[in-house]
Amino acid sequence: MALTTDEQAMRSALHELAGGQPDAPVDRLDGVRRRYRRRRTAQSIGAALGVAALVGGGLAVASTLRTTTAKPASVATNPPAKYWQLTWPERSDGTVDKSRVLFWLGQEGFDGLHDVRWLYAATAPDTVTKWAILEASYGESSGNPAVTALIAAVSHDGGDKWTAQTHGAPLVSTDAIGVADSHRRSVLALAAPGARSVELVRVLRTDGIDTQKFPPLVNGAAIITSATALDPGSTLVRLPGADSTALVLFDNDVQTSGQPAWWNTEPVRQRGDVRIGSSFGGGGGGFGNIVAPKAGTLVVQVRCVGPARKVSSPV
Repeated sequence: MALTTDEQAMRSALHELAGGQPDAPVDRLDGVRRRYRRRRTAQSIGAALGVAALVGGGLAVASTLRTTTAKPASVATNPPAKYWQLTWPERSDGTVDKSRVLFWLGQEGFDGLHDVRWLYAATAPDTVTKWAILEASYGESSGNPAVTALIAAVSHDGGDKWTAQTHGAPLVSTDAIGVADSHRRSVLALAAPGARSVELVRVLRTDGIDTQKFPPLVNGAAIITSATALDPGSTLVRLPGADSTALVLFDNDVQTSGQPAWWNTEPVRQRGDVRIGSSFGGGGGGFGNIVAPKAGTLVVQVRCVGPARKVSSPV
């Protein structure tokens, strides 16, 4: 009999113990990455803010969109909405299998879904595409509280397979939600009870806006298609003429990467102005120091989109 070392005996024992175990899923690493992205992006609140500081004369604050004081819709729901959830009723036409949607959400990294509140589960008007829009909590673990989120799932094959997009739960005063499809050429708008129409808003590089009206709402929803790809961070929805807007929800990886096009244009400067810094961010807030290179008046230019309550720039 051949002699074996302790190391050889241990290797043999481990091999025998692991021999009957199934192979690891081929997409395990991808699943971990998906869960990380869901948690990262759902912690954003859906607003974007850019600030540039100049040294020159006067104080200039340019705001593309203003704050809303609209109150949440008063709609009886069952079960009652959580404090962070929209009080809208569910819009459903019976064509969406909710249990299948929840199954696919689990496959896409939404672990431990609870406090599920459905907002829309139907086939989009004039299309064969099925949508499921809901608010829920997920991802709770030891040392990590659950994330509250708005989740939008879409199926292009009749409801067999679904893909999901997510963002932080919107303000309860929100009166319109927009979700872009994976091709970035169409947007589904869902409006609060009582709303008659919704419009699409595109923020231009010149600080202007371009608006386009959605078709008439059907079951509280409408869909609009664009001939060109829509820009994340620059595409919003609102009730016609409303003071506040909501960012259209794009795929997570697209939504959180880079600065939107509307911030790429240099701010207008007076003679002698010197740019000393800039920053861009969404939700959450932040803090930073900017030191002027010479004596002069600090000019702060602010561009803001989304349901921002207040923009303050102490100088």
